[in-house]
Amino acid sequence: MKLKEINWLAMAAGLMILVGFFLPWVRIESVPEAIAGWQLGIYTPKLGDAYYAAYAVPVLGALLAVLAVKKPSWASVLGVASGAAVLGWGVFEAVRFLYTKTFAGLWLSLAGAALMFVGGLITWKRGRSAKKEAKAHVDAAEAIEAARAKPAAKTPRVEVANEDIPDELPELTDEDMNELDEALEGLDE
Repeated sequence: MKLKEINWLAMAAGLMILVGFFLPWVRIESVPEAIAGWQLGIYTPKLGDAYYAAYAVPVLGALLAVLAVKKPSWASVLGVASGAAVLGWGVFEAVRFLYTKTFAGLWLSLAGAALMFVGGLITWKRGRSAKKEAKAHVDAAEAIEAARAKPAAKTPRVEVANEDIPDELPELTDEDMNELDEALEGLDE
């Protein structure tokens, strides 16, 4: 396998996940030291059986690192799937922790901050599009003024005497049409 074929991003992610599993993760009030990912099984009776799922984290990390070298395209698929699962679990745990430790005032303030953020984005976007629209109008007005100020190009005039134009055009017969077609065919060649 060539070095440029290796999925380096997946390799780095897998190794980070694997190493991170052995570093401290959480602190529980009843335990004096921080608990690493690999120690969650010891404290699962206190935390809940769902924490046994944490043992999938190093397996996914190692598998991701290996696939990054052996099957780079598979590493991308596993990276997306496992990354979404681990991030989803992490967000769930963070929200669950906040929910058990915080009260309505914080949640209302967070909702207000989210609304303020979205409202600010909408207002900012509207302001930018209004500014672009105003600039387009100014540019169009300037182009019109420039066109008006510029003297019109003179086109050559063809003088036609009135006596050259008959009052009524004669009707063409089939013979006339055939002659006309033959004359036009000669022009095409």
